[in-house]
Amino acid sequence: ATRKDPNPAWNGTQNWGPNPGRDHIVWSLFNTLFMNICCLGFVAFAYSVEVDQKMVGDITGAQSYASTAKCLNVWALVLGLLLTITFITVFGTGVLGEQWPEAAQGS
Repeated sequence: ATRKDPNPAWNGTQNWGPNPGRDHIVWSLFNTLFMNICCLGFVAFAYSVEVDQKMVGDITGAQSYASTAKCLNVWALVLGLLLTITFITVFGTGVLGEQWPEAAQGS
């Protein structure tokens, strides 16, 4: 005989309500520590922390803060990478040493 399921509507997962999205807190922390151009990483970290606090009751606000944190993280990463590539290119090729030879020789 087949056994009847006592709760046929339950599919094995717990539904905690609408998902506000990711808070991007690890990405924000990375940008704060390593790519903090114009304090964008720090501001993104502040928004990421606010997502966790707003998740309790204000789902729309949490989604808005998560979106802002993601946008700030993207800008911090892009600007940080551009600045790093520019720095390596300028100092690695010796462009500044050719413009001021007396400064490069140390005299």
